[in-house]
Amino acid sequence: MIWGPEQTTASVVAVMLNVLVGASWVICFARFIKAQDDLWRKIMQDAWR
Repeated sequence: MIWGPEQTTASVVAVMLNVLVGASWVICFARFIKAQDDLWRKIMQDAWR
């Protein structure tokens, strides 16, 4: 089994990869929001509240 105690390297690599992908999505979305005009940015931010 890939997540067993003897496979700690695979588990650490998988967790690090997930954290990296998640951080990339946050950065990309922040850049996307900054690139929008003021009205669209306000609409998007209000939709998340």
